[in-house]
Amino acid sequence: MVGDSFEFRGVNFREKFGIRIRKIDYLLPPKRARKRLIPGRHGMYDFGSECFDERIIRIECDLLKSLTRAEVREISALLKDKGKLILWDEPDKHYMGEVYTPSEIEEFPKAKMRTFTIEFICEPFAYSETKYETLKLGSNDINYNGTIEAPCIIRLTNNSNINVKNITIKLTYRRK
Repeated sequence: MVGDSFEFRGVNFREKFGIRIRKIDYLLPPKRARKRLIPGRHGMYDFGSECFDERIIRIECDLLKSLTRAEVREISALLKDKGKLILWDEPDKHYMGEVYTPSEIEEFPKAKMRTFTIEFICEPFAYSETKYETLKLGSNDINYNGTIEAPCIIRLTNNSNINVKNITIKLTYRRK
């Protein structure tokens, strides 16, 4: 993926529309507060935060070429639905994001330059592609390289004509 670019819903915006970006992200998504106001008590009672809220990824865009109104409408159509957001600096990861707030396009008529900002509201953490492992008899180590808990889906498929019996799945947590 070319530097200073992003892909959303399968379209690379630098290659297709000539959009160069600067990304503004946060070290981690905000934590969801679990606090309760107790009358007659200073401050709030804190139950401890366990979960994260949505992540905002703000992308500041510069158009490297003039776009027609039809191309601007095509960009709008691509941004209207939730999709996979891939950024140039981590092409092996993606966020699931959606644009809720429309962007203004700032035009400089004589310079033929336009700038705008896209604010993606994303699920808290980046995903990698789905990992498929062929299981063998006995213990199977499946490595997870992330740093945050992630949902796990185990799908067993019987590719033979023989009925399978006595399947046992044992979950063992990774040591920290």
